Amino acid sequence: WLYERGIFNPAVLLTAQKGLICRALEITHYIDDKIDNCMDVLVKSPKTHTYILDRPWNRWTLLMGSNVTRLANLKAFQEVIEAAL
Repeated sequence: WLYERGIFNPAVLLTAQKGLICRALEITHYIDDKIDNCMDVLVKSPKTHTYILDRPWNRWTLLMGSNVTRLANLKAFQEVIEAAL
């Protein structure tokens, strides 16, 4: 999936500890489609800008006051990252 989108040689980490990994690696921007992962990053890595990828299974989630921004697609996430450079 990543290769099809032009991302070659990605570093993919599989872990339930998303927040700790973001803090340890000083990740600046994080996106996920699961609110639990986003909230873990918010709590354990507060310097990381956290986004949720809009999907049918997470639309019920209330994000008010959580500092998680909902994005429609990965292109929007790419634009956020490019704007931060």
